[in-house]
Order: sequence, then structure tokens, then C-alpha cells
Amino acid sequence: MSNGQIDPHKVTKPIQLLGAWLLGLTVINGSFLGAAVAISAGQWERSALIVAAIANVPIFLIALFVLQTRFRAELQEDSFYFQYISKKTEAVVKLESLSTTEVFPKTVIGQQPRSKVTEQTSESLDWSRWVIALNDHREDFLEIRKALQAAGIPVSLIFGLTNQTKPPKQWVISINSGMRFEYVVALLKVLINFSFDGFNRWEPVQEAGETEDVYIGSYGDRSYVRFSAQLKAILDAEADEIVFQHYCLKNVSEF
Repeated sequence: MSNGQIDPHKVTKPIQLLGAWLLGLTVINGSFLGAAVAISAGQWERSALIVAAIANVPIFLIALFVLQTRFRAELQEDSFYFQYISKKTEAVVKLESLSTTEVFPKTVIGQQPRSKVTEQTSESLDWSRWVIALNDHREDFLEIRKALQAAGIPVSLIFGLTNQTKPPKQWVISINSGMRFEYVVALLKVLINFSFDGFNRWEPVQEAGETEDVYIGSYGDRSYVRFSAQLKAILDAEADEIVFQHYCLKNVSEF
């Protein structure tokens, strides 16, 4: 805002937008009341302007409530909304009809702090709480799905439908930062055998409707950990979390 005027291109944050709304309400109501004062008493126009100024307040509050609840995702700051829209605008299709042979126990996973993955395999892990989506642009879509199924890892969603979108700039796997180490290892052990550039961790925004946990072939420009023969060797061995994290810190690429 400069000289009492709003510069639209500078309004990029929800708090700035809220300030613009409040300023607009103040200006409009001030104009109505100022005009009402200028009109002589007894004129119907004066009463109409006063009623309109009073009615504007609850209408504004209701509109503000709707925007802050139903359209909360759209009120995110530009950088966060870009990440949200990069994923959510890609069409998603449920694969319920393709998963009839997959049975996954719904047991509670306790906290099991460990630095190495030894006893558990991907088949013994409970994947029921994780939602995994696969990009339809992959030419090896069926091969990836088959490999994941063989490892006991379910794919429940398709996104980035080829007749509606373009493929991403880089082939990156985005994994929920809340997913435990043994799940990440089991997933990457399968996917590193395919032509992906790498993977990254991300935090789903539940308020923005992000319910998926893994995007295989995600959209959005974020840094990622490169796939390499060294990483494959780390995963194929007795996966040590410290060694894995050290590799991740030393092998980051930008889009």
C-alpha cells in the first residue's frame, strides 16, 4: 500500500489480503455514512445509506468466515499455494477396482526407534495408513505398479493423467516426512531400479486437502536427493539410518 492506495501485485499474503478487506469495508462504510450526513433528515436515501452501512458489517464477517474455512487453501501465501496447486490440480483417480487382491492388516504401529532396518521387509510392514499415488505419464507405469505390488506396497491413486497434463520437469518421488525410515527404505528399494532422478521429503498440508503421502513422479519445484549407484548400495545393504541421512545431506540437487 502506498499513499493510501492498494498495490494489488504487492498483496501476496493472507494477512495483507485481510488488511485490504478491512480497509475496503472502512472506505465503503465511511462513504455511505458521509453521504448520509450530507443528505437532509427525513430523506429515504439517508436511511438507506445508514442501513447499508450497518448491514455491511455482518455480511463482511460472514464472507470472511467462509473464506477462512471453505477456501482456506486458496488463502495460503503464494509460495505455499504454488506447491499445493502443483499437486492438487493434477487429476487423481482411485484404483479400488485394481486392488481387490491386496490385503493389508490394519494394526496399530508403535514407536520403534532404531538406526537399522533388519528384520522387517516391505511385505511385513503395514501400509494401510499410507496413500501412494503414481503418475500416469510414466511409460513404465505398469512395471512400477507390478514391482510395488510384488513388494507388498499398495498404489491406490493415479495422478497427472496424460490426456490432461504434461509430465513433470524432473522425475522425483515426494515422500511424507512423517513416514518412518523402514517404510522409506522399502519404497526406495523398489523405485531406485527405475529411471527416477531422486526423492524428497515433504509435509502434507491437511488444511489444504492434501491426503496423499507419496507422489511417485511429483509436480512442483523442490530440491531432491539424487538417485545413484551409491544410494542403491546403501539400500541393498543392512540399511543404516545414519549412513542414509549422511548420503541425503551430501547429494542434494535443485530443479
